[in-house]
Amino acid sequence: MAEQKIYTQAGFKALQDEFDYLVNVRVEENKKEISTASAFGDLSENSEYDEAKQEQGKIHARIDELREMIANAKVVDESQIDEKTISVGSIVVIYNVE
Repeated sequence: MAEQKIYTQAGFKALQDEFDYLVNVRVEENKKEISTASAFGDLSENSEYDEAKQEQGKIHARIDELREMIANAKVVDESQIDEKTISVGSIVVIYNVE
């Protein structure tokens, strides 16, 4: 089982948005790229086709990664976070007063 990670609502939405973009837009774009590249001829010497197929692998790997991240995500309510304590995901700004 994958490790559960904690996200704010905005962080979780960013994961979902990237997942939706890849599934609904990038996969279709890549299919067209593969189709166009395959029309160039001999696939054994077709670098455009090889590149499009490699990109397809990267897209599907990222989709699988995002699917797992979303399935194992825990979304925290930002109003419940104690802002006086530094924890995972905190952004700390340090000022040098001298």
